[in-house]
Amino acid sequence: ALEGKLDVQTSVTGTIVAVYGKEDDSGRFQVKDFCYADLPVQNSPQTHQEDRFVVLVSGLGIGSNHDNLLGLQLLVDLITGQLGDVGDQRSAASIVRVIVAGNSLSESTQDKDSLTKA
Repeated sequence: ALEGKLDVQTSVTGTIVAVYGKEDDSGRFQVKDFCYADLPVQNSPQTHQEDRFVVLVSGLGIGSNHDNLLGLQLLVDLITGQLGDVGDQRSAASIVRVIVAGNSLSESTQDKDSLTKA
């Protein structure tokens, strides 16, 4: 049983609390101090004056029997800023994420049973 500074009647089951004290001879814990768990201070989001871009890519078809890697190479060159004029390169420098959205592998790399199942 807890006794002392902490009123157990105001706490509910599942509350995370740290207690400081000691057990007396009768087996009761004498609370000298306590604190509740709290969330850390949230940092305010940074605001950017310049544009930031997210690239969504799908339908790459990697692994087909007749691989034509030209499209994939053009994508890599565009994202890394090696393709296009100075404006395109400036835009590529502002890419913060690349998300591969789906259909990245060709049908020949997939299990035939998976094509018929949802």
